[in-house]
Amino acid sequence: MARAMINALLALEHQKGQAKGHVRSPGPRKSASIKTQRGARRLPLRIIGVGGAGLNILSRISESELEGAEVLGADTKALHLALSGVPHKILMVGDPEMLYGSDTNPASGREAALGAKEELQEALDGARYVIVLCGLGGATGTGAAPVITRIAHDAGLMTAAICLWPFSGEGRNIESNAEFGVRELMKTVDIMVLVPNDAMIEADPEPSLDMAFEAMDKIILEAIKNIFEDFSSLDASASP
Repeated sequence: MARAMINALLALEHQKGQAKGHVRSPGPRKSASIKTQRGARRLPLRIIGVGGAGLNILSRISESELEGAEVLGADTKALHLALSGVPHKILMVGDPEMLYGSDTNPASGREAALGAKEELQEALDGARYVIVLCGLGGATGTGAAPVITRIAHDAGLMTAAICLWPFSGEGRNIESNAEFGVRELMKTVDIMVLVPNDAMIEADPEPSLDMAFEAMDKIILEAIKNIFEDFSSLDASASP
């Protein structure tokens, strides 16, 4: 996928100051294949951080800012999960090389997610809307996120992905992986938001790390809010 196509997918609504992605109206859906097994009422919105980038984003955002959503983390590295502040965690066991960050093959992340498919399905139990957060270019986020969005989509859930696009200069292999991840995610998501890591540098050539993360988190929080509003509006318009 040419870089021009990536830029075409990324639409910035400057009046609101948020990153906004490609939207495909899902039409009315019924999430019949995922049911609440224990009878307990669960929140309809699930936010899942996949891989190191997804976990880091959710760990930095306070629970009060995500009130009204169930927040989960899924990763192939047990240490990352243990250190994250995400309340609900899913370990996807992958190739041993993934434990040390030496595996950048998205196929490894895909296989790890498929191995945890039942646990991932249970995590979506009772959901109506699913938002997946991940970084693109590596193994876990790039490979596992499309598996999770496929599970949600096949269950009839409205599904979105918010993805970090790699920094310029990270190498053709990383960019190629990211392009692959976009293509795979676009097969199953209703809304997609691409947030380029370069935007942190372009906003301020010499930002502090904290300021850069704060700016990124604001974009992502605004995207989550807008996605939830879009999904709720689509549901309301589809109601008889």
